[in-house]
Amino acid sequence: MADAVEKNIDSLEQVAEERKTFIANLAHEMKTPLTSILGFADILRIKRVVTDKERQEYANIIVDETKRLRSLSSKLMELITVGSTKLDYQKVLLHDLLYDVYMALQPVLDNNSITLYWDAPEDVMIEVDLELFKSLLYNLVDNSVKASQPGQEIYMIAGFKKRQLFISVKDQGMGIPEKE
Repeated sequence: MADAVEKNIDSLEQVAEERKTFIANLAHEMKTPLTSILGFADILRIKRVVTDKERQEYANIIVDETKRLRSLSSKLMELITVGSTKLDYQKVLLHDLLYDVYMALQPVLDNNSITLYWDAPEDVMIEVDLELFKSLLYNLVDNSVKASQPGQEIYMIAGFKKRQLFISVKDQGMGIPEKE
């Protein structure tokens, strides 16, 4: 009987730990798009003169990030309730994808006085789950921002090396301690 109770307690502790991890991951995944939405909404609210082109561009980013949040939250909820999620692969231009990430992260970069340089071949198509792949890039750049000082630069570069496509995010920050 004591063994059964102990196993039950261990199982409940594991479930509690998994939920805690899930909530931490959910909060982390939601932070970047929310920061981007808030940043561009603030620009529209505060900036006295906004050209029609700027207003349209900022509004498009807000709408795209909101859609991404909705899709990401649905995927995360499906993952937690079902245990897996079906990936939604689509073909996208890598150049456009990196540009979208660059634009969406501008408020975060500006708030930290960090410059993001990016480059990608203009004609390369990749097949990815767009929301998850953007989340990956957002997380890499966001980690670079956290490791960097004001005035430093981050590079998000895509290209080919030995006929293999690569995407690299490099910063001038403190780096990861060797033991981690």
